[in-house]
Amino acid sequence: MFSHLQVFDFPAISKQRPFVAKGRAFTPKRTVQFEEQVKGNWTGPKFEGPVYMIVNIRKNDFTVEVGPMDLPQTPRPRRGDMDNYVKAISDGLNGVAFTDDKQVWLIVGALDVEPEILCQVSEGLRGI
Repeated sequence: MFSHLQVFDFPAISKQRPFVAKGRAFTPKRTVQFEEQVKGNWTGPKFEGPVYMIVNIRKNDFTVEVGPMDLPQTPRPRRGDMDNYVKAISDGLNGVAFTDDKQVWLIVGALDVEPEILCQVSEGLRGI
């Protein structure tokens, strides 16, 4: 299966910290709306198994490429949060680009880099 590269023509936001009220944690409305916007605009396939994700965040838009990785189906060796921008984007892609963001084994994030650089990274990843 091939990867899917998509341009989202709205600004990325960073995932905001949840707030606690009455003993429960709530995700801020702005974060929920952004994640729903990402989910609703995804036009690519839903990948199974391990994937990589390349994110390029620019001033007024962002690009995301998701592609399969040829890795054994084993539990992920570590848990932990990603950068907050990438976290909000990957949460928005849950259920549409992949079943769960636990499938993401590799993330390449960039702030406003030349598309040619990301193409080189992507070509290298396809050889994994």
